[in-house]
Amino acid sequence: MALKPKRITPSPQPSTPLLSPLPPLPVASLANAVEVSGVVVVGSVAHVIVKAPNEASSRHRPVGQRLANGPVLVKRLELKTGLEPIIILEENGLEVAKAIGAARQTTNLT
Repeated sequence: MALKPKRITPSPQPSTPLLSPLPPLPVASLANAVEVSGVVVVGSVAHVIVKAPNEASSRHRPVGQRLANGPVLVKRLELKTGLEPIIILEENGLEVAKAIGAARQTTNLT
């Protein structure tokens, strides 16, 4: 006489997430709060006149220098004929475009 195979039902395992939660997205809060009041050429180098939120007065900085004690980079200056210059700042890998005299909050480029 043949034995009937016995069914074994697997016991459910506690569910564990396969992926860990993503880290929070970076923000550019200091770069968004920078005030840009102008562009000036010193020698042959263009400087932006900026006031960082944690600094008492405005200063002029060339492209490649940092603001707000280091976290904000003056990344580039976009000069197009007949248009206002656009200053591109970078913080935490995010680019923030600022026009001269624009309100504090602007949109991130990346």
